[in-house]
Amino acid sequence: MGPPAKIIQTPTEVILLYAQGNQFRVIPITAVRTTRSSRRTPRGTATRRQVGSDTLVVDIVGFNDESWIEWPGWFHSNNMHVIEKFTRTGNALRWEATVEDPDVLDRAVTTSRGGRCG
Repeated sequence: MGPPAKIIQTPTEVILLYAQGNQFRVIPITAVRTTRSSRRTPRGTATRRQVGSDTLVVDIVGFNDESWIEWPGWFHSNNMHVIEKFTRTGNALRWEATVEDPDVLDRAVTTSRGGRCG
């Protein structure tokens, strides 16, 4: 979905809010890693972990093949795996996503964006 417009953390979850279409994602803090054979959805199932004090890593599996990647819309299989990293440096936030899909891609694809924090 790209980088969120806002990130909110509560004691039990991380909420990613997106500017386009009032979209959001809720990532439980205590979730157990989901395997690729679990229930599949267009957004997959995400778990999170903290790396140091400045990086949040979101690991997403369990996608179905009914969504698209980026614009103009690249297809993917239900074996897609996405790792998002949110790293704060001072007053800037860098978002990076790595997409792996052994059924469609011959290698992992990484994209990133950065900007000032609110």
